[in-house]
Amino acid sequence: MRVARRFVPPTVVLLLLSAVLYPLETAKKLSQVSGSLGHKKINNSPLELLKNTPVKHLYRGFSMQVLKLAPYSFLHYTMYEMAKRTLNT
Repeated sequence: MRVARRFVPPTVVLLLLSAVLYPLETAKKLSQVSGSLGHKKINNSPLELLKNTPVKHLYRGFSMQVLKLAPYSFLHYTMYEMAKRTLNT
């Protein structure tokens, strides 16, 4: 229970932060792909993409991001606790 009490809040914060920032990351990737295909970068700025792209498309692939973040968060917490114990002894 102690592990869950200490592990769940940071994981929830990480998932919420990822949910907020994921559309920006997607817009950046779309802008990079459009630029590499020879399109004008002036019209394909991330802000233009956010305005013109439906929200549904900006969250495409987010479920895989969530599946990746849960183990990452657990490993991060475990390594932090191990380092803390090692340095305290």
